[in-house]
Amino acid sequence: FIDSPEERFNLTSKWHLEILPELRKIFKGKIIVKLADPSEDLNLSGYDLIGITVRHDEVPLGEFRGYIRNKYADLVSSANVSSADWLVSEAWFPYGGPFYPTTSNRDGESLDELQDDYFQISIEELKKFEENKPKGFIFLAWTMPGMDIRNRPAEQVLHDFFTSIN
Repeated sequence: FIDSPEERFNLTSKWHLEILPELRKIFKGKIIVKLADPSEDLNLSGYDLIGITVRHDEVPLGEFRGYIRNKYADLVSSANVSSADWLVSEAWFPYGGPFYPTTSNRDGESLDELQDDYFQISIEELKKFEENKPKGFIFLAWTMPGMDIRNRPAEQVLHDFFTSIN
């Protein structure tokens, strides 16, 4: 078992760097490393892109902007250390249902009602980068119960974002 965040960090760094040469032998395209959480010092040199999962983690809406800004800052730092590009490789804001039973954040606010707000804030903060801009934004759960986006306010947020970058 891994006993500490530092041990997890070291093990992850080592594994990602060990597996990369083997991947390069069989795959000639761009290789993305996808992390659940970024770390500003994580060196993933050799990967073309570094991606993270963006989620609410049940953070109250009033604190979410700072929370996501810090995640992006750590990701950009790791990308810079690694000479890699970066992206949001999974934006996921569940609000309840069979796959994610929690229905409120730590302040008791409805995740259902705030799903579009979490998307909006994560996109607004993403668009603020002037240097080493993100190379993509991937969202999940178009129709999955309890996290679906289709026919909900979050759909319009994503529509507006993707049409604005066209």
